[in-house]
Parts: sequence; structure tokens; C-alpha cells
Amino acid sequence: MNIATNTNANKRNVLLAHGSFDTLIDKPDQEYKSISLAEIAKMVSDPQATEKADAAFIIPSSYRAHDGRKHSAQREHGEFHYLALDIDEGSPSLVELKDAVKRATGNAVAMIYSSSGASEDNRKWRVLIPLLEPISGADYGDTQLALFSMMGEQQIVTDPALARVGQPIFLPNVPPAKRDQHGQPLFYHQDLHRGDGYLDVKNSEIWANMQFRRQQVEIAERQVAQDRAARQAERIARREASGDDLDPVAEFNARHTVEDMLLRCGYTRDGNSQSYSSRYQSSGSFATKNFNNEYWVSLSGSDVGAALGAVKGDYCWGDAFDLFCHFEHNGDMKAAVRSYAGELRPANDYIAKRAKIARDEASARAETADDLDGFDIVPETVQQQGGIIVPVETSAISEDILKPDADPYQQNFAVDSKGRAPFNHHNAMEIEREQKHSLRCRGRILHGKHYLSRQALAGGDGREGRSQPAVERVFRHMGRRHAGR
Repeated sequence: MNIATNTNANKRNVLLAHGSFDTLIDKPDQEYKSISLAEIAKMVSDPQATEKADAAFIIPSSYRAHDGRKHSAQREHGEFHYLALDIDEGSPSLVELKDAVKRATGNAVAMIYSSSGASEDNRKWRVLIPLLEPISGADYGDTQLALFSMMGEQQIVTDPALARVGQPIFLPNVPPAKRDQHGQPLFYHQDLHRGDGYLDVKNSEIWANMQFRRQQVEIAERQVAQDRAARQAERIARREASGDDLDPVAEFNARHTVEDMLLRCGYTRDGNSQSYSSRYQSSGSFATKNFNNEYWVSLSGSDVGAALGAVKGDYCWGDAFDLFCHFEHNGDMKAAVRSYAGELRPANDYIAKRAKIARDEASARAETADDLDGFDIVPETVQQQGGIIVPVETSAISEDILKPDADPYQQNFAVDSKGRAPFNHHNAMEIEREQKHSLRCRGRILHGKHYLSRQALAGGDGREGRSQPAVERVFRHMGRRHAGR
């Protein structure tokens, strides 16, 4: 760890503001106030006595323009002169925290102070670590995450929000409500640790850790690009083999961006960046990165342990559909594909389509059952088909009974919904009993049903009928020619 003692770092001023409502975003001709290292150190020794809503805070960057509180502006223009820690969990003692900071920084200068919400039973801390040379806004977040990781290895849990380039860091403050009658803090502890000098972060273990994390992302990105291409080729081959021109996975990814699905699945975004934190993560780091809205890669061990997407060693990756599958279908790929395919083409659901056809046919049969309309064009002769014999028979029935003006109820006929007397077994027997005159009529049996042509019912061809009760025999000998023809 390189430490420098001769430096102008204490002369570098950083952005200073007071309270969450202190903003110049609509005042482009103005810039924020500043504060020096020496002024901060003095405040550590003698904290302000202000309500939090009006308390002073810094963004540890020298960029102080009107948009200096915007993450995007600081990421692009910022030069950061401090690393920072926010410890709100675990209630470590000052000694425990100081030792961990010394190990992580190589005994560099550090300013440690309790936060305004701290108490003896619930210790909370802030740490500012001045740098020998500033780092860019593009490097600040990853460098902070590397420091957080090293602190975590020592059981010190840090708030990952401070990895965000525009995140306020409140300066030492003990509100009036947490002071005694003499104005002294009920609880406040601090340590201005001089150490061996200012932190030369680019030659530190912290920087090496940050570079290693970036290399992991680059390696993962290259490997994922290969795996993704192979997976797409497999999907295409399966689709071609099945003869189905619809790929639910491809359609889902075409209609849903990775960014949309990350937010839909409860991920927390780091400002306007493409880094996210999943619900599984306990460290709070933004370990998931979105690559061009095509796929994502996570270096979170928690995500790997949850089998999120495709797991490859110490990282996992996937596309928008993988998020849909994991979070909305419990990782069941078949269920996810089936569900989305049903959304895409309900009209092409073949099972449902067959059921609909069957219902339509049944409905049509019900409407036309025993209906004599349409049978006036039955051909004079019907050939045998499929082993079914279609006989032509004669019968003696009453001409008056089937006249349009006749009242079928007088003969106790069964009638259909249109008030007509269909030619069924009951009515055939009724006709047989009520016959008074003869006429030749032509009929047929097709698939076990007997029909009369409208022409025959209107009068037939005038030939005499046979003496045997033909109608009754027709129903008794369905599908067979009867003797006596």
C-alpha cells in the first residue's frame, strides 16, 4: 500500500450543500459551495448541531456546477477526492471499525465519526478517506464497491448506496434533541486517524480488487456472448425440427427489454447506470449489469446460489425471458414457454380449436335434427357407401295428416321446436294407425336415420303402396332391405 505524506490533498475542495432541498438544478449560472479537508476535520472534532433536514453534506467531488447533485453529471465530470463508508448495521465499536479501515487502506489517513442517528446501543458510523490523487466519476463506483468488499471480509457491513456518484455523505452532526441541557452530545465518538499518510488508491489493494472485478465482468461478457450464440442456434434448430414458425422465447425477448424486466422483477438500479442489485443480494452491491438490453450478467454469489438464469461458475447470466421464467414461473422453463405461447396465439391453440369445432358441429346437428327442410333434393337413387345399404321403401300414410294446414296435435304427433311433425319412430307409428289413403313416397336411411323428401310428402308419384306396414318394418330393420320388396 503506497501512502503519501507530502501532498496538496488538504487544499482540494469538494461540493457542499445543506439539506435535501438544497439544489441548483434550475440555476445553470450558479455553483454549489465547497468545503476543504481541514474544514471537514474541524467539524469532526466539533460536530454541527442541526436538524438533519438542514444538515451539511458533501459529494466528495470537486465538480460543483449547478447539476453537481446529478449522478450522470458526476459520473461524466466528477473528480473524487475521498472514498467513503456508511456503517448502519452490526453496531461495531470504534476500535473494531478503525482496525478494519486500517487493514483495508494500509493504515492511510481516515476520519471516523458517529452518525446523527447513533446511540450507545446502536452504533452507526461514517468514514472519509482522503486520496492522494483524485479518481474519475467513471472509476468511483467500482472503487467504492471494491472497498466495501474488503470491509465485508472483516465483518463490517457497509451501505452500498455510497457507491453512487451523486450520493450525499452527511458531515458530523448531533441534532439538538440528542444533546443534554448543556448542549453536549449524549452520544458522539470520533477519531482523526493520521496513519502513514494519504491513500494512493491507484497503487493500493483496493484498486487491484476493483480491476479484478472488472476483469471478471469482461471475461464473463465474452463467455456469455459465446454461450448466448450457441443457445440461440439450438433454439432455431429445435424450431425448424418441430416445423413451428413461432418461438415464444424469441418473441418475448423482442417485446421486452432486459431493463424493463429487471425493474419488473424487483431489481434496484444504480442511478441511471446499467448496474442493478437483485432481491437475493445481501451485500447491496450492484452486481448485475445490463448489456445493451440484450442480456445481463451477475457476479453475485447470491444470484448464483438461487440458480438465476444460466449459472457458469462464479457468475450467472440470461436474457429477459430468463428473468420471466425465474421470477414468474419459479424457474420452470416449460411452464414459462407454455404460458407465453398461450398469450401469443390463443387462436392457434389446437386443443381449444378442436373443442370449438366439435361444439359447433354439435350445435349445427341440434339445429337441423329432424328438420325436413333441405331434403327435397335427395337424388332418385342412392348408392351403397361404406357397407351401409340405403333402401327405397314404400309406405301408406295419410295425405291429410301431412298437409301444411293440418293440426299435428290432433293426431298426437311429436313436434319439433318449429311446430312441425318430424318423421321419427313415434310419428311413423302414429301415421300407420291413422292411415286412410295411400300414396307412394320415397325415403332413405342414411347413418341410421330415415328421411322423406319434400316431393314425396307433397304427393309422391301416385303409385299404390304395399299392404304390409312398411314404415314400421323400416324402423325395425334399420340398414337392411326387408323381405317382401
